[in-house]
Amino acid sequence: YKFLNLAPEKEPDVKGAVSIMTFNIQGFAIKKERLDHIVDLINEHQPDVVCFQEFRKSIRGANDAIAYTAEQTGYPHFMFQGRDIHKHGLAFMSKYPVVDTDTLFVYNHYINQGVVSTLETPNGRVGVGNIHLSSFQFDEITSREDLEPKEKLPLYLKRIKNIIPRQEAEVERIVPMLANYDLPLIL
Repeated sequence: YKFLNLAPEKEPDVKGAVSIMTFNIQGFAIKKERLDHIVDLINEHQPDVVCFQEFRKSIRGANDAIAYTAEQTGYPHFMFQGRDIHKHGLAFMSKYPVVDTDTLFVYNHYINQGVVSTLETPNGRVGVGNIHLSSFQFDEITSREDLEPKEKLPLYLKRIKNIIPRQEAEVERIVPMLANYDLPLIL
């Protein structure tokens, strides 16, 4: 684990770093072909850990979507955590063994949730958080064909203004849950 400058002046020393790729995939529109594009991207970059939000447990063509994805990408450790109230959940794949997974928060009426998985890496144990905060739900605006792009901008800004306080409250709820986590943590 290591935080990297995205525009370094010289190549950083990343020996021992844990690479993470994360996606909010909105259920990949329930098509295996779309999941296969994500599989290709994962295979191209080969991160140590992959986190998914709004992952569907099953889709047409793959009854267990996370097992299918792990098999196609070669990740030996994977999990799906969902809620009975929704088809989406969090999914996680790792090249490193998962020694523990803790739920961070679950609202009864939202799909928003978070988990921290403790991994056994060559450099010791580290926690990786996979968190899904409240969505901006931009697709409701983007799909409106009755509006010109310039008419959509105020709607996007209003949505952001309304959702940010909810996300802040969710983060405030998470922080105390992490206070006693005594390992390095990547969120």
